[in-house]
Amino acid sequence: MNIKPTRADLNQGSQRAGSTSEKSRTDSRDGASSTGQNDSVTLTAAATEMLKLEASLSQIPDIDSQRVNAIKTAIADGQYQVDTDKIVSKLLQTERDLL
Repeated sequence: MNIKPTRADLNQGSQRAGSTSEKSRTDSRDGASSTGQNDSVTLTAAATEMLKLEASLSQIPDIDSQRVNAIKTAIADGQYQVDTDKIVSKLLQTERDLL
């Protein structure tokens, strides 16, 4: 399952672009803008890089099947060790980070 959170900053830009193009269509119907010019969008280098990173991240599987199988095997063989001190330490660190 691949869930991608929505990004408010991207949605706001889309809404603004949508309202601009709606105005453009209205102007075009009124004859105010009938030059035949097309609108264009240019992405910054940072935006282009972010798109590339997003594409490469989408290729990485959500679940590491090899790790899951290794843990299943260790549990089945009775060799899986739970480090309770490590778990407690990480839980406490998470709590400290939230404060």
